[in-house]
Formats: sequence, C-alpha cells, structure tokens
Amino acid sequence: MPGFAKTTATGHYVATHDSTTMGIVERAHEWENQTSKVRITSDDYGQGTTLDNLYDGRQMFVQMFCLEWIAQPKEQENAYGTAGTLGSTGVQDTDHAKSLVMTAAANTPAATNHASRTCPLAIQDGSLRSHMGNLPRILPITFELLPNSAGTYYTEA
Repeated sequence: MPGFAKTTATGHYVATHDSTTMGIVERAHEWENQTSKVRITSDDYGQGTTLDNLYDGRQMFVQMFCLEWIAQPKEQENAYGTAGTLGSTGVQDTDHAKSLVMTAAANTPAATNHASRTCPLAIQDGSLRSHMGNLPRILPITFELLPNSAGTYYTEA
C-alpha cells in the first residue's frame, strides 16, 4: 500500500554562528541550493532550443527568522563593521565569514539522520530588515554559504 515515506528527518534544529546561539527561530531553517548552468542552444529545432547544459557551479543559502533579540542575530547587521558604521569597503566575504553549525534536537528523527551540519564559511547575505515596533522583533536572516579551500560548503554528521 503506497503511503508516506517511512524515513523522515523531522525535528527542531539549533543554530550557532561563530559558536554563539542564534536563539529561537520561527518555522524552520530553510536551505537553498542554486545551481548555475551554461545552456548549449541551437536553432536546428527552433530558435533557442536547449540541447544540453554545462554545470557551472552553485550558490548555497540558509534562511532563518530569529525571534530573540539577542547578541548573535543582532550582530548580523554589522557583518562588516560596528553598529551604525559603514565599516571597511573592499574586503572579501571570506575575511568576515564564520562557521554556522546546525544541530538536531535530541530524541527526534533528525537526530539520527543528519544530526548536524557544519558550514565553515557563512556570512549574512546582503540586506537585513529588522522590525522595530509593538510586535515582537523578527529578524529574517539569510546566510550565504561560501565554499572553503577544498570546495566544501558543509559537512554532515
């Protein structure tokens, strides 16, 4: 009888960036993998028909919605300098990227199937909007994962 897959990896994960907790998050940590391809086209079968693609790398991102107004989520506003300052321009992201570690909560299916992911180089990607008003402050943070010198975005244990 067909049904739901028996192997699941559900469960809460805790995130740390630069060994400091990101706190409670809303929903889940969302992973995005963007593959880059170079299209090989021809007009043999119509203008612009794709015959094949060449893999040309990837970009990886992790997004989270932090619910706690604590040090590490707030620090993401200052990836290149101190609070309220421009910081140094012309520096490479790898100079500022820190490790991002995701660890599954104990006694969940996720704890036995990909219990942790360690991203050696993660940096806040671009703009960051913080909501400051009567509602709880939610910090939507997207980390861009950068490959290390071995070409590794993350390892799993």
